[in-house]
Amino acid sequence: MAYGSKHLDKDDQGPSKSELKRQMTQLQKLAEVLCTLNRAQLKVFPLSESTLDAIIETASIKSFEGQRRHKQYLGKLMRALTAEELATINQGLRLIDNPITKKLLKKIN
Repeated sequence: MAYGSKHLDKDDQGPSKSELKRQMTQLQKLAEVLCTLNRAQLKVFPLSESTLDAIIETASIKSFEGQRRHKQYLGKLMRALTAEELATINQGLRLIDNPITKKLLKKIN
């Protein structure tokens, strides 16, 4: 038996730590794409008022480190969204005719 084993099958352990990090990074990148949109475009998406305010606030942050931390915070807020809401956001972003948004979406997918 391996050191630290909890007698769990692989099926019972859930996603690995690496997989969770990949999912969180994906959500953070999705939030970064949303930051390129204006307020009118953001109103279309199923976002809570606090998430919407945080996305809009991103433009006012000038320091690099502040932006980095704020993007991590946005990723945390995005984790609260359901799978259906995330699917709606992804679908809506594909319909927006914005070259910057399309470029960022290519990096995500």
